[in-house]
Amino acid sequence: MIYREKFLNDLKCSLVIKDSGTTFADLARLYGYPEENGANLCKKDYYKFIKACEDAKAINSEERYITNHIEELYYNSLVEENNTTMASNKKPVDSEIENLVLKSKWEVQTKGGGKDVLKSYRNDVTPLQIKKFREDLINDLRDYSPVKSFTVNKSIDYNKNMLLISLPDYHIGRRALSMDIVDEYIGVINKIIYRSDIDNIDRIVYVIGNDFFNSDSNYSTTRGTPQFDYNEWQETWNFGKNLLLHSIEYLKEFGKPVDIINVPGNHDSNKIFYLGDVLEAYYRNDEQITIDNSTNLFKKYVYGNTLLMFEHGEMKDTDYPLIMASEFPREWGECEHRVTMCGHLHHTIVKEYRGNVTVKFLPSLATNSEWEKSKGYKTSPKAEGNIFSKTEGLIYTVNVKR
Repeated sequence: MIYREKFLNDLKCSLVIKDSGTTFADLARLYGYPEENGANLCKKDYYKFIKACEDAKAINSEERYITNHIEELYYNSLVEENNTTMASNKKPVDSEIENLVLKSKWEVQTKGGGKDVLKSYRNDVTPLQIKKFREDLINDLRDYSPVKSFTVNKSIDYNKNMLLISLPDYHIGRRALSMDIVDEYIGVINKIIYRSDIDNIDRIVYVIGNDFFNSDSNYSTTRGTPQFDYNEWQETWNFGKNLLLHSIEYLKEFGKPVDIINVPGNHDSNKIFYLGDVLEAYYRNDEQITIDNSTNLFKKYVYGNTLLMFEHGEMKDTDYPLIMASEFPREWGECEHRVTMCGHLHHTIVKEYRGNVTVKFLPSLATNSEWEKSKGYKTSPKAEGNIFSKTEGLIYTVNVKR
């Protein structure tokens, strides 16, 4: 099915914009569709894609109800960068698509015998412009970040526990963006909270990342495997940013310290790191929030006598005990309970090893992809909340279905 992925990815990246001249049979041969019925399959893929785009456009500004100030800063910075690029770009640019340089165009036949023009574009935004945009955005957010005091109870109450919320592999972009996604995500967090006896919780650890997005900004995984997203990468980034901000603000309402740990995934390592930058800047003056957005592949968190390690889940499960011991030797020696939390596999796996080490792969809320369906993988979308005691380690797991 690589030919379909390539065709849809080129449509998504605006390398193919429907016009006239080339028939669907020509496109089918170009992308390697099967000879038998290939033109018809290509045609169906095209119009399915067009319908998905039209559905996505129906999403209006009501979804942008979270952090209006951040949206304004982001938009203004983006416009400034666009103007800089346009002013310095002497090549022909399509008047309807900013910052994209027109490379070529050709005609194709449309449904009903009409004609359209396919256009191929190149994005000339440079790495230096991206770096400058990131720096300006972060500085603006730091200047805006409101001071919010929060008093942490320093006395140790051994009757209180820690709630770990990790919703890995959400893959924003795999479905067309809608308020249903917001309601689903926040609804799952809400169920976890209210099934966890929140009055007996003294801290919330919120793990983000872990393939939160379906793709990086080039419509592929971080290592380059093509992915099909229903929306532009800028739209998914803004949507995901707002969703995480909304979820953090929701968790803050329960009056507990919220410790956020950003774990890079194999689909969105760059994009989620930039989003961690935004969160760090926005909450830099909020005493209720701590954020670990370090570049470390393995992240740690110590609660009572439990050492927790977080990684996306791309290692062999048998390797994690030794990795934990070598990465965090002091914490390994001081803690009685040792737990590694992973995602990546989209279903629950729990294994125990010598050294009182538990390796746990968490389930996913994501819809199964076409690739997963073609391989016979089918999981029931669900999530977990894990509750840790200061003395006994992991004591309870809350299971929630989507």
